[in-house]
Amino acid sequence: AGGENGAAMLRAALKLAPGDAALHQRLGQVLHDAGDYAAAEASLRTALELRPDFPQAMVGLVAALLAQGPSAEAMALLDRAEALDPNMPRGPAWSLRAHGLMLAGRHGEAEAVLRRLLEQWPDDANARFGLSLSLLALGQFEEGWELYAWRWLRYRSASAGRSPAEPLVRPDPAAWRGRTVLLYSEQGQGDVIHFLRYARMVAAASAFSEAGTSSSTRAPAAA
Repeated sequence: AGGENGAAMLRAALKLAPGDAALHQRLGQVLHDAGDYAAAEASLRTALELRPDFPQAMVGLVAALLAQGPSAEAMALLDRAEALDPNMPRGPAWSLRAHGLMLAGRHGEAEAVLRRLLEQWPDDANARFGLSLSLLALGQFEEGWELYAWRWLRYRSASAGRSPAEPLVRPDPAAWRGRTVLLYSEQGQGDVIHFLRYARMVAAASAFSEAGTSSSTRAPAAA
């Protein structure tokens, strides 16, 4: 069970078995999935107090800590969890490690981890997107921008009802002549405002340009 109902059920179970570390770990996971990272952290810390050598709770706490920002504690916990459980799935652990390194600004190390992950799971869209961010931070723009298109496989924009089935290719303005070009906003408002300066260039290269935005972007109200 997940969501509010799942959390309520687990809390009810914990009233009957407050010393059950696995229940605290599961509650922490449900809370993390719901975006309540501070509460998830508290539940997972309780699980580890009850069972100090609990790798799943350690990994959960790593995720909860990193969701709140850079954390040296999280990286140390991940080392310990991997040492305790040699059979731990490598993909999720490497993804967390790369995320922690990126948050700490250690993009060269993150790149190495992500490339190792992609050797085994080449179609991992999250890893390719993460690698793009590290490469862009390192100034490796050509490969970084190409990989950045993999963000389209990480999420679907339900607000606009559009979801490309594959990563976008580098646009060719010569192919726009006489055609309609849709400019679609799929990031934050600051990025939208920044890139609007290029809308006239697109319009000049095409027959007609249409703008589409996410639900979080609205034109300012008329005075």
